[in-house]
Amino acid sequence: MFQKSKSVLKILVACFLFAGVAACSWVKDDLDDCPTGVKVQFRVAMNVAYNGLFNAQAFYNDVEDVNLWVFDEHGVYLGTYTEQGSNLKNNDFTMELPLQAGRYKMVVWTGLQDGFYEVPALRAGVSKMEELTLRLKRDADNRQGEQLTPLWHGEIGDVEVRNMQNTLITVGLVKDTKTLVTVMQNVWGNDLHSEDYDFEIIAANGYMDHRNRLLDDDDIHYDAYFKQTAEVDTDNEFKSLTRAGEAGITKFRVARAELNTLRLMTDKKTRFVVTEKATGRTLMNINLTQYLLLTRTLYEGKYGVKISDKDYLDYEDTFSIIFFLTPGSEGSFLVTKLSINGWIIRLNDAAL
Repeated sequence: MFQKSKSVLKILVACFLFAGVAACSWVKDDLDDCPTGVKVQFRVAMNVAYNGLFNAQAFYNDVEDVNLWVFDEHGVYLGTYTEQGSNLKNNDFTMELPLQAGRYKMVVWTGLQDGFYEVPALRAGVSKMEELTLRLKRDADNRQGEQLTPLWHGEIGDVEVRNMQNTLITVGLVKDTKTLVTVMQNVWGNDLHSEDYDFEIIAANGYMDHRNRLLDDDDIHYDAYFKQTAEVDTDNEFKSLTRAGEAGITKFRVARAELNTLRLMTDKKTRFVVTEKATGRTLMNINLTQYLLLTRTLYEGKYGVKISDKDYLDYEDTFSIIFFLTPGSEGSFLVTKLSINGWIIRLNDAAL
């Protein structure tokens, strides 16, 4: 009944998931020309990293493979369809499934081709939908320091396929991989060098069920996959402070790092930690999710929408944060100002 078929993707953009049924639109004596089956289109959830609500390139640029699991109406596994390669780059493609009449459930994950994620092998006619999970690979110390392949997830709870009709369904996809681009800048104009620090995100978010819900997992330590010491111009706001105000000092160095993590949830702790290599002293240990959500209301104001904390964390896939650090006592720092995705957040001497 099931065989691997050529797939096609059509990129549309939306923030919701729906399924629609379209009857065969032509009539001939030969009923073979009016096939029974399913065509799947893919929608992208709203993603602010791609500048608004209607940019199809978010998913279109990311994806190298699509994997779709099909279950019957009772959640029993039937088969998997996969598409890889250049076919996915054409924005008028759909994935065609030669399914017989009946009711089905479906789950989609992308990004499996590079081996960062593992899913169990299901047995057709035996395995249940609840057995389909995805787990991020990590080393024996629960560390992951590589740049992850983009991971997208989608599901459809009920699809009805009728005889002599093509069924068109559209699945909405949420991007689970998140990128944190962070910069530490000393407001006194003192140089900071990225090689002097270890950067990591700590979160128990590397194991999820077929509905994209996080399962119990160990804390994963996501190390920076890229670090850079960058030279920047002196900010006029800080020129009156110490070295930044010295004659001829117009540039100084900042510490920059890029890190991945998986899905961010409001009810799960996610921490961003910076450690000074030479001393082992913790320079920064903050509740990352709490800081990121400081910009949700600003986003609402810019785009004129209302959005929950959960949806905001799902829709965004890249967070760029500049920490403006003021030296405190005994080698500590205060963060006086943040820039998150270009929005400025001023804080009241928050200790790090």
